[in-house]
Amino acid sequence: MLLPRIAFREAHRPPIVLRLSQSIISCPVSEKLALLVAASVVDYQLEDYLRPHGIDQSWGVEERILVCVTPRSNSAEMMESGRRNADRFHGQLYVIYVQQPMLSQGDRFILQQNLDYARQLGAQVEILSGLDAVDAILRFADQKGITQIFIGHSMREGGWRRLWSNLVERLIRSAEGIDVVVYPH
Repeated sequence: MLLPRIAFREAHRPPIVLRLSQSIISCPVSEKLALLVAASVVDYQLEDYLRPHGIDQSWGVEERILVCVTPRSNSAEMMESGRRNADRFHGQLYVIYVQQPMLSQGDRFILQQNLDYARQLGAQVEILSGLDAVDAILRFADQKGITQIFIGHSMREGGWRRLWSNLVERLIRSAEGIDVVVYPH
């Protein structure tokens, strides 16, 4: 499922972005830093142009990684992976939680630990609300220009698993131009 998305993203990136990312791999450190600064400037200029002209931007020159946490997801592993990827590509890391009704005291404690850990990792942490978790996630992703979404998925059977599976499947189908990485737990 990810291969078509990856191919789509690469095929629709402007040539300058592909040249910059290929150049970064083979340059000395000082030249890499200069290229990263230039890429960041290009990214902001591109965003400043596209948004007022009503053009949706689903790609950029820097990665913006979104990790979706719940009290039951393998949040530490996802957040650490997100941090590594954001650091590797000199990008940004966001961690969100979409509010759920009726969390137990234990789940609230675990959630708070997850969000505190995200802050320790240097992530920008947001708590979202909305009747539909997928819509809330995608709205946030659109506002921030997210390029990758990390989400957990339970391998256990049961009613909640089937409901969450549907949410994950809807997110994958609806996340146009965004890579979705699913972490089993």
